[in-house]
Amino acid sequence: MSDDAKHSPGPWRWHDGDLVDAKGASPMRADDRGVYALNEADARLIAAAPELLDAVKRLLEHTDLPPADIEALVRRVEGG
Repeated sequence: MSDDAKHSPGPWRWHDGDLVDAKGASPMRADDRGVYALNEADARLIAAAPELLDAVKRLLEHTDLPPADIEALVRRVEGG
């Protein structure tokens, strides 16, 4: 795997009704036809998010690492 991410820089956050990246730019656009990722890497990341969350949850069940940070991330993803 490469460390050269092609997606918009993280962390992404929800701010005033818009998704923004670490630079404060939105990796998404919306128009009357729908919502679109601005680049293919962001679209792939967004599409994989549910599977990534599931994988992280399963990893939590099988790790000896301190899970507090991972659990906090899972809660954040789930809207908690």
